[in-house]
Amino acid sequence: MEFKYPPWIPYVILSGVVVFTISMSFVVTWLFKSFRHKAKLPLFVSALGVSAILFSVSVIPVDIFMISQTEDPSTHGQAIRIVYYSSYLTLFVFAFTLIPFAYFYYEEGSDEYSSIRWRIINAFKFTVLSLVCGIILVAIVLGLAIGFPNQPSDAVEWLKELSRDKTIGDRIVSGLVSVIAIVGLPAWWLYTGYGLAALPVSLIKGKKKLRLELGSIAEEMVFVSGKISSIKGKYALTGTKMNKADQKEYDQLKEKLKLLRNRDLLLEKFNSSWYAKCYPFLYPFKVIFGLILLLVSLALVVSLIITLIDRVIHSTCGIKCGFIIDKSYIFNPFDELLTVSSKVFPIDYIIFGVFLSFILIVSLVGLANIGLRFFFVKLYKLKYKRTAPQGLLTTCIFLMFIVVVFSFTMNSFAPKYTTFGTQTYHVNGEVIGCDFNGVQAVNETKPVPVNGTHTLFYGTVLQEAHNETQRNVTGRPCYMSQLSMLMNGSSFNGYQIYTLIFYFGNWVFVVVFCLSLLIASVRKPASFLPDEDEDEDSDDESLESLTGSEMSNRRYGTKYEL
Repeated sequence: MEFKYPPWIPYVILSGVVVFTISMSFVVTWLFKSFRHKAKLPLFVSALGVSAILFSVSVIPVDIFMISQTEDPSTHGQAIRIVYYSSYLTLFVFAFTLIPFAYFYYEEGSDEYSSIRWRIINAFKFTVLSLVCGIILVAIVLGLAIGFPNQPSDAVEWLKELSRDKTIGDRIVSGLVSVIAIVGLPAWWLYTGYGLAALPVSLIKGKKKLRLELGSIAEEMVFVSGKISSIKGKYALTGTKMNKADQKEYDQLKEKLKLLRNRDLLLEKFNSSWYAKCYPFLYPFKVIFGLILLLVSLALVVSLIITLIDRVIHSTCGIKCGFIIDKSYIFNPFDELLTVSSKVFPIDYIIFGVFLSFILIVSLVGLANIGLRFFFVKLYKLKYKRTAPQGLLTTCIFLMFIVVVFSFTMNSFAPKYTTFGTQTYHVNGEVIGCDFNGVQAVNETKPVPVNGTHTLFYGTVLQEAHNETQRNVTGRPCYMSQLSMLMNGSSFNGYQIYTLIFYFGNWVFVVVFCLSLLIASVRKPASFLPDEDEDEDSDDESLESLTGSEMSNRRYGTKYEL
């Protein structure tokens, strides 16, 4: 193995990536913000939060570079580990302090009589409550990682033991990140799984034909107007007052006719725009681009399925250890692409960046189409130039969960690349890619049995060569990436339940993708306009300055009554 790259190169590239991600975070946040809401603090916090999210995963290719392209990865491992810990700590601070403070600070501003001092005090109260919840979560993880004191009087000894244990930081961080990732699994399934299928299909199917949609709205307006006339005529003959049922139906019909009128006006306005005139020429390119994205989505899901099948077939300990295997036995195309490209840095960084961008875009598509929900309750809508400040902050929280789950899932999308990169060792003169069988014990820590036959060391090292076979093993020891050690730390310390949860969670992701692909394929093409219940976000003044019947009468010769 040749080591021809100086170790400072990835840090320089990472610095450039950080500047780029910060700039793009502010641009994307600005594009989604509602210009009807003047809120600088939520916008600023949301943009910084997105930057922190992107930075936490931008380190992964640098981590792989250090174990693959440097003579002694242990000299850089500590620095990479500190970067990981700092990034996840930053996400924790955003999730439990900065974002709650910005959220409640803006909420308190809904009262025009509230002073800045009063808004800060009230926002601080709710932030303290959120921080307490975060501390409780840390305490629970701490107890799970090292055990709770048996008696209250043992608390001092418990703390002393805690300070003497050099690996406790690793165990706490890995346990905390694991718990946060488990909480974020539903968001990963729902938003990313749906968006991965919906985005390519929507590009292929295109939009509804404008003329057909205008005609459909006109017919519905005639029908609704007729029902309104029927109800008015019913009481015009008798001169009596409408009963409650008819009055309720009459008001609903009037509101529906108003929405239809607004959509009619907006569609007519859009029909005269340059985009509508160019759309027939752009559509073939959208179809081609959609097909490419669909192939990418299918390739990613197939790679994930390959890893899951590989684990269930070749794991010697099965469900008891979470289907852990010592190496990949089945060819994984995405894993091989990243592994081979990592030999020429930064090609793998570029491919990984495209992959990460695709995951974030499809997640945003899922968030926009499904809405920001807590269980089944819709909280906010993520819409281009029409997202409320609270919606931006909530989106940031969801993206944090999704990115943490993404970090865990990288071990399934590309297990060899994420764990060992391009490292190799020699057995009887044969070059073999690094796996758990080739990892040498360098800094021995507490051993943990894996697969029932090997001894796994948590730290810089992992596993001694198999004792039952006498082989001439030469070459540099194999080192695991810091990401792999961090993500597998919970399982290595005896909590295989985490590995099981993510294993079956990946199957749920595959099922959600397949169902979303089926639903997106049979669903009718989307309109050029948002749904009817979102039309109130449009330019109300321009709509109310016109009567809905004027333009429609000119086109259809029909009068609609209100």
